[in-house]
Amino acid sequence: MKRFLAVALAAAVALGLSGCDQFLPEPLSFTVVDNVIVARTCVPMSITSQSISLYSGDEDYEGYEIWSTAGFIDLPVGSEFAIATPLDGFTNFYDEPTDLQSQRFKLEMTVDAGPGGDWTTFTVLHPGDLAEGEWIDSSGTPLDTPCTHEPCSPMAACFNNWPQPTGEPTEARPTFTPTPGSAVPVTP
Repeated sequence: MKRFLAVALAAAVALGLSGCDQFLPEPLSFTVVDNVIVARTCVPMSITSQSISLYSGDEDYEGYEIWSTAGFIDLPVGSEFAIATPLDGFTNFYDEPTDLQSQRFKLEMTVDAGPGGDWTTFTVLHPGDLAEGEWIDSSGTPLDTPCTHEPCSPMAACFNNWPQPTGEPTEARPTFTPTPGSAVPVTP
């Protein structure tokens, strides 16, 4: 009995020490096309609202909202859209034009996706994170291939573990074509 208790206690301690939370980036990739910030969906999703907040500095974690919109759209995996431009059928509620590349900003979207259910995405990007033709994830980490992420650690409690896509979402060339006046330009 003592041996059983010792083994059970050792297993519980090992499990407790090895388990940790791991948060993957949101299932979105970002790039710049003709000076327009573009997002690509890495899983099929429905979007019902979007908002952008600016931060006044590195110590500011609240930010102030400069843009918001609401509506409903179903986007297949690999869809691309301009940031700070209303999606088809969406209504703008607040719109304060600004250069998004000049300061840290947060993009939030209320989404519903088969792999993850309903949640609000949370993406904070810093000046210099975005570059023409270069892809990053929602954490600002450069990506050789868009819509990919590192695997979860074997003993981690993995949050937001969206599937590793293949095909169109991982194509390096964006499909988005900006139209005049349809997006917020960024500073190269």
